[in-house]
Amino acid sequence: MARGLHESAAATCLRPELFEVVTMLRTFIRLTIVIVGWYLVIPVLAHSSDCTVTFGFADATTSVSGVIAEVDYAAMPGDLPGDADAVACSGEIPGALATFNDIAAERRLKAGLVRLAPFGGASLFSCTVQNAVPRPSDFSITTVDATDSSLNSIVPRPQVVVTGIDCGGRGVPTTTSTTTTTLAPPADGCVVRLESRSGSPVSGLVFELDYTASGAEVVGAAQSAACKTLVPNALGAYNDIEADGVLVGALVHVAGFSGRTIISECEIDASVVPSISDFAVNVTEAVDPSGADIVPLPAVDVAEVVCGSGSAGSGTDGRNGGGNPAPGSCSGDYDITFAASSGPTLASLQVDVEYAAAPGDF
Repeated sequence: MARGLHESAAATCLRPELFEVVTMLRTFIRLTIVIVGWYLVIPVLAHSSDCTVTFGFADATTSVSGVIAEVDYAAMPGDLPGDADAVACSGEIPGALATFNDIAAERRLKAGLVRLAPFGGASLFSCTVQNAVPRPSDFSITTVDATDSSLNSIVPRPQVVVTGIDCGGRGVPTTTSTTTTTLAPPADGCVVRLESRSGSPVSGLVFELDYTASGAEVVGAAQSAACKTLVPNALGAYNDIEADGVLVGALVHVAGFSGRTIISECEIDASVVPSISDFAVNVTEAVDPSGADIVPLPAVDVAEVVCGSGSAGSGTDGRNGGGNPAPGSCSGDYDITFAASSGPTLASLQVDVEYAAAPGDF
């Protein structure tokens, strides 16, 4: 049965559009996991350490002698250690009196700072966060009051925002990508798309994509690899280790994602259109929304290799490992991979392939 899904054809390059798949259901060919002896250096997952969130003024104001801010952190999945006036927060303005009151039941923090000499800047106060890697969007901040050294109200009130997040050197990635769910074929070249499968929510994921067997190269270098994250509201960071033929990717999603999810896509340059089986993926770390390790690790596979009209072996559907080979550009034997576009996870599969119009032989 497995042999029926992966055969060779000789003499002429076979075009996938010549094949009519009568019955085809969703299936996935698991790739060989390759353990790469390279220690991850992308600072993304911080599930075992606390994070420090710093709050400061959004502008360059320096005329404030008193400020009261209210921080709504209901959207943040983590916790503030301590309670009431014993919350783990501290003032960052030298010589200023800083007071805090955490209303844990409402997940709301009040902070007040006062100093005779005017102050300002991007570092007013900071708080410790546990059990999560927070994002600036997790906090809604209101400046309740602000006065100058003459006790006059400042109008408009200066805006207080999150100005920094540090998780022991492994905080929110500085290299992020814009999330999208649009999976259009590339105008030129090829992209590799990766899919995660997990029965439980994944909030942090680190994987390694070994592309040495593909003969391709990732577009961009090191942390400038041309990759983007496809999970909505997720942060992604990527590092191409070209010397080893390994791309390291890391994703952080506060709420967590589960099931079959297309997580990332990366642009590649290839003189010959690669096959899905030319890539191997190894998941090295995964954590759930509480920061606990996920055991067993979720699976990540190459879902498809899609090539645009300007690529070697360009095509329209982007399937069978990378688009439709150009007629007459191939010689010798070729591997053809069949895949399904949708459907449930199956224990068995039977297909009927009509290839009467295809040149070449099995």
